[in-house]
Amino acid sequence: DDSWMLDLWQNTLVRQHLGGIVPLSQIKVRFEAMLSADEHSLFYTIKARDTETAMGLISISDYHDTGQKELSYQLLPAYWGQNIAFACLQSFLAFALPRLKLEGVYAETQSANTRSVALLRRLGMQEQQRLMRFGAEQSVYYYRVPP
Repeated sequence: DDSWMLDLWQNTLVRQHLGGIVPLSQIKVRFEAMLSADEHSLFYTIKARDTETAMGLISISDYHDTGQKELSYQLLPAYWGQNIAFACLQSFLAFALPRLKLEGVYAETQSANTRSVALLRRLGMQEQQRLMRFGAEQSVYYYRVPP
């Protein structure tokens, strides 16, 4: 059952700092883009260990037109505030960066998304810059693989 993905992309709380809900016509396009991503990108479903219940998405893919890679994540609100995002991102970075042969990865979030900003900082990411994109101030962070 993929209805959780529809919920994720159309949930106003999830999409509050991600450009708003995704129209139904675009969900299939986005899903197909994930399935056809090249070997330099990774897309995974975040699932509960015990029940296999889908809770969100996590990925590393192209960071706009920079030639760099970006860490992205979305979690359904029912799973917020339970340390799930931090644990998943920490494990994903440890797994994905060596697999993709990356020394580091960017993450961009709306500066107003204080929960995401705090999460990126907790992961050890360093703020690189702030810029205007998508009609809002964005904070750009960078995570470097520890030596």
